[in-house]
Amino acid sequence: MGLPYGSLDVPLGIQHLQLLGVRYFMAFSPQVQQEAAADPAVRLVASTGPWSSEYDGQTLSTTWDIYTVKQSSVVTPLTHEPAVLSGVGPSQSTWLGTVGPSGQPVHGPSVEWYDDPSRWDVELTAGGPSSWPRVSATGSRDPPKAKVPADTVSSIHQTSDSISFHVSRLDTPVLVKISYFPNWRASGAEGPWRATPNLMVVVPTSHDVTLTYGTTHANVIGDACTVLGLVALVTLGFVALRRRASSVAPPRHRS
Repeated sequence: MGLPYGSLDVPLGIQHLQLLGVRYFMAFSPQVQQEAAADPAVRLVASTGPWSSEYDGQTLSTTWDIYTVKQSSVVTPLTHEPAVLSGVGPSQSTWLGTVGPSGQPVHGPSVEWYDDPSRWDVELTAGGPSSWPRVSATGSRDPPKAKVPADTVSSIHQTSDSISFHVSRLDTPVLVKISYFPNWRASGAEGPWRATPNLMVVVPTSHDVTLTYGTTHANVIGDACTVLGLVALVTLGFVALRRRASSVAPPRHRS
């Protein structure tokens, strides 16, 4: 489902970048560059250009400014207990939304949460411990706000298929700002559970936590079916060639 976009709002855009753990962004629009220069949440680190390009018969000159986003870590402790959404399953439509009878998008609870920064202090999840409050999609607009003890995350190390970090406190929920997928597995923590907007929450049971992207039973079954299908295809091809060779072979004559 597409996101509902409003007018240009650079400070709000920077908040979204922080929410998603984005560390850098680039801008070429003079208006965006001017607003970014006045925002203490970002810092200009480099510029490149001017670059010339042709568009619609005109020569354009563009300079890109590169900013670093402050307070935008890929792993952060939560300040409140997440609220578990009831009636949300693995289907994308129950999380992101669907299309109404008139063809207009019907936004799901995750999109509505993402579009309203006043709700960001309480993450909504698609699962979690029994101690977390349960809310319906309509009740998710005003979930219980139960504060959790302060925690510190450090020693974050990320690769293409894993992320590890150290926490100062156990049993306190931590937000991992990587797109959720069922293939993620946690070591040293419970979870991960899908969290708004489409990130992951874990509850550390050890001070050192590692999340690894692996394979599921569905992946193994799918790979096995693929191999069996290839073997069957090669076998059928070989049999067909043998039959064709037999049909065109000249008859043998006795001497």
